[in-house]
Amino acid sequence: MAQAFSVAANGGYLVKPRIVEAIRRPSGEVEQMEAAARTRVIGTEDGCKLRAMMEQTVLRHCARGPYAGLSGRRQNRDGPVD
Repeated sequence: MAQAFSVAANGGYLVKPRIVEAIRRPSGEVEQMEAAARTRVIGTEDGCKLRAMMEQTVLRHCARGPYAGLSGRRQNRDGPVD
């Protein structure tokens, strides 16, 4: 799910995540890692619209708590919670 949200945040591009940006050797040499691969999966306009909708859901307090910005119904052990 985080990857789907990252597409909206990255303007419609799916960016391969990476942890290491560079390696610093004891000698002081710095080896930069390759830039993350990007693949366009939705148009720029659609990405902007999706991001705006997600932002408005949170800003208008349509969702609360740790589920803010997510769609669907959450459930607990007693059944759906509205």
